Amino acid sequence: MSQPACEGYFKPMPTFTTVYKRCRPLLGTFVEVSLFDVLSSQAEACIEAAYRAIEQVGEVMSFHLPESDLSRLNRTPVGRWISVSAHLAEVLTLAIDLHHQSDGMFNVAVARPLIVWGLLPGVTSDPGWRHLAGTGFEVSGRRARRLSPIQIDLGGIAKGYAVDRAVAAIRALHERPSGCVNAGGDLRVFGREQPVLIRSGDPERPCFHWMHKQNCAVATSTSWPKAEVSPYVDAKNRGPLLAKRTVTVSARDCVVADALTKIALLLPCHHAQRVARAYQSEMILL
Repeated sequence: MSQPACEGYFKPMPTFTTVYKRCRPLLGTFVEVSLFDVLSSQAEACIEAAYRAIEQVGEVMSFHLPESDLSRLNRTPVGRWISVSAHLAEVLTLAIDLHHQSDGMFNVAVARPLIVWGLLPGVTSDPGWRHLAGTGFEVSGRRARRLSPIQIDLGGIAKGYAVDRAVAAIRALHERPSGCVNAGGDLRVFGREQPVLIRSGDPERPCFHWMHKQNCAVATSTSWPKAEVSPYVDAKNRGPLLAKRTVTVSARDCVVADALTKIALLLPCHHAQRVARAYQSEMILL
């Protein structure tokens, strides 16, 4: 489930706090890692570990890299099991659960429509709507297989997972770090309470909202199409989501917050709120 760069921003702590900040192009966006309450000798090691964790997720889950585990799964004949990394197995398992919780509205097997609309690389004239009644794949341990000729795109969930892995990598090197990892608006703050700026509405005339968060993830997605295509696929109604709206979700993990924004865009408010409660998450803006 592909998505554009999102709308969450992290504002560093006051200037009297030393902030170590790096920004790199990864995952189709810019990823910023900010740290404070750490020694300078620790900061560089933590930041490098965070970026390496993000790169590993990209290497496994990229739709664009032919050697990624996801690409191998997408081209393996239907019905044949293949071994996949623990990271991919975890994300695919969560995607199946989200699919069931959302009554099928969250679906990562939507790459074929996105290819037809010119939003993903590939050649096909058939969006394969008939194959999207279910997830189209299954996972068993560290094995996965397609059950129908679907194509999987993890653009709506992999960035959040990468952010979580980056935070885990930092915490593995430092007992009590404070900071933020922000992948194009899918962000996670850790340590002390921090201010977060959310952008919503029309990208050309946005509204801004401040909030303070501590030890949680925040993800924002905006659907504001200018043409008859959208990176958000409504598999049940067999078309792109063309409604104009913004949703922000706060959750314990960024992978959940990232995915729930897509569910909130696609589902009626009361239904989306029910799904959010199932994951102990909060929809802040809708």
